[in-house]
Amino acid sequence: MLSISDAWIKAAIEQRTLEIVYMKANAVHETIREVAPSFAGWSQNTNVQGLFGLCYLRGQIRCFKPERVWRWKYIGAPFQPTEPIDNQLVILYNDRDLENQSWEENQGEDYGYQTFLEFERNLRRNALTEIKETLIEQNHSNHLIQQLENYMKSDMTTRVPVVDSLLAIYFEEAIEQAYQGDKEIIIIIKKRLEQST
Repeated sequence: MLSISDAWIKAAIEQRTLEIVYMKANAVHETIREVAPSFAGWSQNTNVQGLFGLCYLRGQIRCFKPERVWRWKYIGAPFQPTEPIDNQLVILYNDRDLENQSWEENQGEDYGYQTFLEFERNLRRNALTEIKETLIEQNHSNHLIQQLENYMKSDMTTRVPVVDSLLAIYFEEAIEQAYQGDKEIIIIIKKRLEQST
């Protein structure tokens, strides 16, 4: 399957649009955007690295972080590039043999989103394990502990208000102690939790 970076390069060279599901750092939910890719890598004017292209939603050139693109799909609408195609993209396109990669075989690659969901499930499960252990140590209600255990045995997709409240408190502390890279993703998870309550 094509990575989002390879799909971006292929679309830029072939001058075809993509649709992305994108999560901004401070967003509560993701946005769906059609984009006309133009460049991937470090910008020449600033110290910004990412996937550059015309965002039809915003009507301007934007830089997208590849780790925040949760899903993509090929739309294929032709577009005229706003600037000449960068030679580095042509080299990558040829070196990776992207011309011979079919869009149909690679449609809808969502590795980033699936990785995020797995991270979110594991983080929630680990948080709930710590919360349960704390409740046991403090001799809290068996009913509450039983609710946590039942929830952890489930697929954890159904929302339970008391569990969500405990997780919100836990994540507030986790944000304070997390490394910068993890902090962003914990904030996103916490916002998704708040949105569902």
